[in-house]
Amino acid sequence: MKKLTSLLIALFSLVWLTGAGWLPLAKSGGAVSFSIANTDYVEDATSQTTYTFTGRAIGSAAASRVVVVVVASRVSGAASAASGVTIGGSSASLVKSLATTVTNTDTIDVYQLAIAAGTTATVVVTYPAAMARCGVAVYSVIGSNGVVPSGAAAATSASLTAPSASITVPVGGGSIVGASGGGGPNTATATNYTQDLANNIGASGTIIVAGHDTSHSGSTTYTITWDAAAAESAAAFAAWSP
Repeated sequence: MKKLTSLLIALFSLVWLTGAGWLPLAKSGGAVSFSIANTDYVEDATSQTTYTFTGRAIGSAAASRVVVVVVASRVSGAASAASGVTIGGSSASLVKSLATTVTNTDTIDVYQLAIAAGTTATVVVTYPAAMARCGVAVYSVIGSNGVVPSGAAAATSASLTAPSASITVPVGGGSIVGASGGGGPNTATATNYTQDLANNIGASGTIIVAGHDTSHSGSTTYTITWDAAAAESAAAFAAWSP
């Protein structure tokens, strides 16, 4: 009887301390940490209207996963950004898009799609007309509610070397940065984000830059500084909530 009384007193004390906020309550279902990871990169340096990239890595399966693709392209003359993207056979939602034309056109597109299952998916990018080349960086965003609260786009001409924009990054969330540059740049320097890749698409003089940031919150300015002036370039910046 004495042991039972002691046990009841101990249980009462634990309940009282938890209810008073002295001890943490476990979250229902467990907490999911927010993360952004670059899971793949693929390119096609041939002229196509529709680019199909089969079996691309999209990271580990997760109920809260959002797959994000950063798509860069270039072509001679005037052109438009991508008209649509599918991931794993389903239509992705446009997050941000920009096409910049000087003599040629550089485009950048960011699309997203919630995909809980699987570790690979086929990415299909379609343009209104044939482009000269296309590169795609794939990201896995875990722990996101799938909402993009803010975004901005910036373009550069031959006289500018650093596309930049300020966006609001939610506390506990993060951002993805992407850019396309032609006619000069071979690499780039990142400001306020981690640069995951800076690749020439083939041996073409068209560069794709992609990166992410989970270190900042609030109003944050991201800048992509080319190593040489671009004939034209386009950049997109977007943030996700936890």
